[in-house]
Amino acid sequence: MPCLLLALVFLFPVSGALQPGLALAQDTSTSAPLMTRSLSPEVMLIIEADGTILFRHLPTGEDLLQASVPVAEERRRFRTREPAASPFLDLISEGEPGGMRGFSAGADDDGDGVQDEDRRDGQDNDGDGLVDEDFAAIGHDMAVVDRPEGLGAVHLESYRWSYPELQGAVFLSSSSSRADLAALKVTTGGQCWVETDITGVRHTTTGRPVAHRSHPFVTRLDVPTSAGHTRPLWLAVMVLGDRPGYLALGGDGGCSLDFPLSTDSLPLVFCVASSWLQLTTTLTQADLVYRGVTDPLTGRQAHWIVPGACPACRAGILPAFSFQTDEPQRLVLRMKVDKGKAFQVDPDLFSLSGQALGSPREVTWIPAAGSSLPLNWGSMDTGRLLHHEGGLQNPYVRFGLLEGHGAEGTVEFAFARPAGLTLPPPDGEAALQGVWLGGRTFSTAAAGGSAVPVPEVLQGTLLESETASGEELADPTRVRQAISMDQKRPPTLSPMLLEGWPNPFHDVIQVRFRVPTTVGEAFAWDDVGDIPEHLDKDAPIPWSGGSPTATVKIYNINGQELVTLYGGSVGVGEYSVQWNGSDAFGRQVASGTYFCKLQLDDWSVTRRLVYVR
Repeated sequence: MPCLLLALVFLFPVSGALQPGLALAQDTSTSAPLMTRSLSPEVMLIIEADGTILFRHLPTGEDLLQASVPVAEERRRFRTREPAASPFLDLISEGEPGGMRGFSAGADDDGDGVQDEDRRDGQDNDGDGLVDEDFAAIGHDMAVVDRPEGLGAVHLESYRWSYPELQGAVFLSSSSSRADLAALKVTTGGQCWVETDITGVRHTTTGRPVAHRSHPFVTRLDVPTSAGHTRPLWLAVMVLGDRPGYLALGGDGGCSLDFPLSTDSLPLVFCVASSWLQLTTTLTQADLVYRGVTDPLTGRQAHWIVPGACPACRAGILPAFSFQTDEPQRLVLRMKVDKGKAFQVDPDLFSLSGQALGSPREVTWIPAAGSSLPLNWGSMDTGRLLHHEGGLQNPYVRFGLLEGHGAEGTVEFAFARPAGLTLPPPDGEAALQGVWLGGRTFSTAAAGGSAVPVPEVLQGTLLESETASGEELADPTRVRQAISMDQKRPPTLSPMLLEGWPNPFHDVIQVRFRVPTTVGEAFAWDDVGDIPEHLDKDAPIPWSGGSPTATVKIYNINGQELVTLYGGSVGVGEYSVQWNGSDAFGRQVASGTYFCKLQLDDWSVTRRLVYVR
């Protein structure tokens, strides 16, 4: 694989074609691709100089998906009379000069009160004598292709973000000067496209689960593996936003899609994923990116904004795993679920001792108190989609608490034991790899045996010891030492203890903070390996004076303190303060990014705030 990737670097030299921010017109007949990026370890995104989007499977060299706008028939007839002009090409990214957008103070680059009026195409679209001085630069990678074709012109903008939850997605915004001349054609090397509804679950920045419905076209391909088998890859294309009537199927029975173009930009997303659940999660996130952010005070909307992550999802503290083989051909993997922690993993993407487990036969929720509940899971294919609208949904929505972070118990995944899988003895450990629903991968150790190893809980203590007496274990000094700031990598306060709304804000932002009761509620570690062994998450927090001293302060991006919103001794509970965008002297600060810091005794957590005057 490394040799193949190295070869692709020479075959598709981005630096040899265009440098970011450099715009030019060029002959597309022999030019190198405009952009190449990795969508997954085995799929490469290629954007050609005519705007064609390709998803190329690296092991086989085959194109899994192609999206292109063919030259219009009328243009072909007039080719000899009117030579085609060379297209305008560019590679840029968010924050480029002249390309500020959204709620940025510099988004209206020419100061006329209108944003993004002069799109990136090498022309003076707003008639002010300047070229491309007030456009929108979108995403970490933005490729622009403007094709003047005599009787009609096509404008294509492709966007990508490098965040894990969007790794397999590329966005396209396309338009044509003549609606009757151009259409985007999307074809695939897999099965024919299936139109379906999906319901994804997203978490707000406060951790609250919200259902989100989308309407994509999907297909599945079976690609070869190095072991000589095949495994599925899922592809999807979806119109973003509420745009009924935009889509028309091609004439080959649904195995290609035609999207008619007009003078209004048509936003779409193309996705590739290793599982059905990863595909639906990415599509949900993609639709939210397009919808962007709405200012609750002015009602002004900014598209193409990646939403903030749920604090518990972002922290990604790994649950405990164990496994057992309760019969010769069956393997059971158990995952311990703790309240307030992330646990939504993809059931289809586990690997144990380096071997993929495939799709589980059964997924069962076993609450800490109550009866077990099957979570309705099985292998997904397009036939299932055709017979059951929406197909296989997120298994965690079957039980309400599993949608968010409020459940306690165990999730049990039952697999057919892969042939040749070698496991350690019952008291040993096996390497386990998996993928969160947000796309991030993780590695941990799964303990052999019949149950998840859970440390004995000693009420009022943090550490477990066979030799220490109850009085020694209850000593607040020992508890404090275990989470001491003297440690090499001490914890911070949990991000869930501090939030601000609305954010961004114009007038006043409500800052809410919470004083927790237990160690489990209070702290977050950067790495699961930093958590002290035998952590009792129900232990009381060893505040220095029995109750903490709390401060809430605002800082600018240079770390200078601007104002203290709260200071004093507090008890357990929730509190609310306001900030109106002024410093300690009552002076209004400038629009921009600021930081709100909650300090409880020796521990703190900081959240970013955006102020727009």
